[in-house]
Amino acid sequence: MASPPRSGPPLPVRAIAKTLTYVIARVPALWPVLRGPTQRFWDRTAPSWDERTGTYGIERVETLAAAADRLPAGVREILELGTGTGVGARMLAERFPEARVDAVDLSEEMVRIARTNAAALGDRITFAAADAAELPFDDGRFDLVVQLNVPLYPREIARVLRRGGHVVVAHTLGSRTPYYTPEGLLRRRLKQAGFTDITPGAAGRGTFVIARRA
Repeated sequence: MASPPRSGPPLPVRAIAKTLTYVIARVPALWPVLRGPTQRFWDRTAPSWDERTGTYGIERVETLAAAADRLPAGVREILELGTGTGVGARMLAERFPEARVDAVDLSEEMVRIARTNAAALGDRITFAAADAAELPFDDGRFDLVVQLNVPLYPREIARVLRRGGHVVVAHTLGSRTPYYTPEGLLRRRLKQAGFTDITPGAAGRGTFVIARRA
């Protein structure tokens, strides 16, 4: 699941996506009902996604890149949630040349395209189709978990993140991002999941929050 085109999606699409994100954040038990339709939508959208976003493909990760620049050194294991066609994963691999990147997306078709797009980076990035609510990784595996324009699953993020590790939640268009979690709700959910040092930021037209697992 990736970002919207430069002009932004129509208002009805933004409203539906924001409602979905809000429901998942407030009532995560409803996600199993919503997962199938969401996966099918992104499988259908994947083949034309890069063409639709055009040059915005690079611009849509500038907010995530700005947040990455604020992180401490020593990151070795990174997980990106909702990688889409892999633009964010490739940026992370370039910014953290000594790190390995695992990147997952609910859509198998998105993952197939992401693998093709990142072929030049060899085995530095591993792509997999996976549900961010039920990740196929061991507890405490990652130093950093990032997500760009996807719903929030804070307890699962906390599970796979080592103590002292960081999470970045970024939105390319700020509150206009379709999959946008309002900052107040985002802060509450992160605190409930055991995160501290919750720090907001902004870059370009986007916003981000960085938090540390206590």
